Amino acid sequence: MLKTNRQGGYIALFSTIILSAVFVLLFIGMFTLAIGGMTRITDKESSFQAISWANLCMEEALNAIRKDPADALNISYGIIDDGCEVTDKNDNPLKGDLSFNVKGAYLEYEKRMEVVVDVVEVGGIRTLEIVEWNE
Repeated sequence: MLKTNRQGGYIALFSTIILSAVFVLLFIGMFTLAIGGMTRITDKESSFQAISWANLCMEEALNAIRKDPADALNISYGIIDDGCEVTDKNDNPLKGDLSFNVKGAYLEYEKRMEVVVDVVEVGGIRTLEIVEWNE
């Protein structure tokens, strides 16, 4: 006749439950870390997109000034809240300098810049010198 140990079954059952709980907690922790990492990456990409929009409008404004400095600096691109805009500022005390503000936006992120440019024309060739650049 075989004798069985009834306590051995309980120990195995509780060990299985405890190990299962530990694995579930580890899975939840890893999942939470992965979601947090994805959120940080998405935020970083969105802020880079806002910077790209601002750089696009700044380059377009510099090209417009290079072609015709008397041109109005009211440029905008994009749709709804995603895009960029340039606004003429010309209240700089430096005489002859052109200044403008640039705003790039993507989702809830914004990048703002203020640029001051001096237009130099020598022998029919127009060049731009950036005097000041604030981000």
